[in-house]
Amino acid sequence: IAAVLSGLPGEADRDFALNLAVAAARRAPGGMTLYIDLSLPGTEAGIALDLELGFGVQDTLREIARLDRAFLESAVARCPRTGLYVMGQSGDAAAWDGPAFAGLLQILRTICDVIVVGYGPFSRGCILPEDERVFLCCNQRFPSLRAAGALLRTLDGITPQLVIHQLAPGRTPSPTDIRKVLEIADSIDLETDWGDLAAHLNRASPLALASSRYSRALDACLARLDIS
Repeated sequence: IAAVLSGLPGEADRDFALNLAVAAARRAPGGMTLYIDLSLPGTEAGIALDLELGFGVQDTLREIARLDRAFLESAVARCPRTGLYVMGQSGDAAAWDGPAFAGLLQILRTICDVIVVGYGPFSRGCILPEDERVFLCCNQRFPSLRAAGALLRTLDGITPQLVIHQLAPGRTPSPTDIRKVLEIADSIDLETDWGDLAAHLNRASPLALASSRYSRALDACLARLDIS
């Protein structure tokens, strides 16, 4: 399981979680890769992958007694190009139940080969399963840096892999500055701008499907997940 946390949810963080899931699915074509996007008001994965999303998290919780691989394959939207299964929010997000979702993840990990969860607005106080690989997103804007630092202080005993979006390469704060402020030695630096990410999303072709600095940085993330 890969958990993508956002101190201050933004478009680039959601794009990273989606692209990480797409890249993971392409690297494990014989397995089952599931992307769970908890963004509000809803996931953009349907646009990015040209999918009709229906069955979501709350639906899965209601049907948890029937949950197995065959049920999941028949109920959850699947991208034919990448093989990625996608599950977004469904129903009333105000009724969100963190412990229930953590229990659902424990069941899903026995069914799926790879799970990528974009926690988005639920990053603060989320319940992280054991052995989960945690990625903390940050960009060069000061509010994002402050929020990432605040979130980092709540992760007792967990050292996440820092992912820095360089929305304006060459400007401050640089990735080196951000690592110094957050007291993290290493980071995965994604060099791309929001406009490029948005253009790929609108073309229903995530940037992970193209050869770029961004996709090569995703390879470094997947290496940390032991997905070759």
